[in-house]
Amino acid sequence: MTAQTGVSWRPFDYEDKAATAPPTDRMVWIWETFEEGVDLGYFDGFTMRTAAGSDDCHVTHWAFMDVPPGPQS
Repeated sequence: MTAQTGVSWRPFDYEDKAATAPPTDRMVWIWETFEEGVDLGYFDGFTMRTAAGSDDCHVTHWAFMDVPPGPQS
């Protein structure tokens, strides 16, 4: 996977979720230490989950996904 410019990693702390979690139910990039790499995931309001819905992960950082502008017709 190639790194993208403009993406900044934000720390996630399970002990301080209110201050460090991404917006609830929004897909983000996650840095997951069990699999040791980048994955897609989201915060469900209680814990971080992988895109597949599993909470069997340990996230240390997250980043917003860059979404390109819509196509021009």
